[in-house]
Amino acid sequence: MDSVITGPFLPAPPYELDEREQRALQRAAEAGRAAASWLRELGAVRPIM
Repeated sequence: MDSVITGPFLPAPPYELDEREQRALQRAAEAGRAAASWLRELGAVRPIM
């Protein structure tokens, strides 16, 4: 395994991740981006009154 996923809030782990852990981190990052996008869209919607 050549790469380890890190981000602004994820320090590099003290060990090398296996493929399963790497995929789980990728899915979590994708879910976080999707949630952030949904919240931005929700904030753009204004109630009609």
